[in-house]
Amino acid sequence: MINRARSLRTIAGVLAAAALLVLGTSALAAVPKKGRADSSKLHLAITHTAGGFNYSAGDGTDKVLGPVVVTYKVKPVPMSNGTIKVTVPKARLWVSNGTLRGTASADLTVTDSKGDAKLTNGKFSLTKGTGGQRGHSEVGTFTGKGNVNGGVYTLVTKGTYR
Repeated sequence: MINRARSLRTIAGVLAAAALLVLGTSALAAVPKKGRADSSKLHLAITHTAGGFNYSAGDGTDKVLGPVVVTYKVKPVPMSNGTIKVTVPKARLWVSNGTLRGTASADLTVTDSKGDAKLTNGKFSLTKGTGGQRGHSEVGTFTGKGNVNGGVYTLVTKGTYR
């Protein structure tokens, strides 16, 4: 019985070593639990509308990830207090080595008759990574300003990248 247990431990050790060789050590490394403070500035515009959604895209610079491209679809819902609840069920952040995807939401308030607007109470949660971002995430807040007539906005984000 002792020889059988020793044989099973030996086989398990050989399999673990083979996994390291085949997958590489980065595939088995744990994502750090403590995140890194991050921020970005994004420039976005609505590209088209379909099925009650506004489809948007843009680019910017992220402190941790570098140059980024953003795509998302927005579901605007007018609220009784004059603001518009902006819900983003599908957001994707494209970076040089993969993507992060998730959701976002904010309140949009038109501030004057020219259509100038501000975004407040912005929250985002990008928890599904692909490529080199697999296992990574970013969660945070944002504010922004833009114009509802032109559909162009600038956002400033603050978050934690893991």
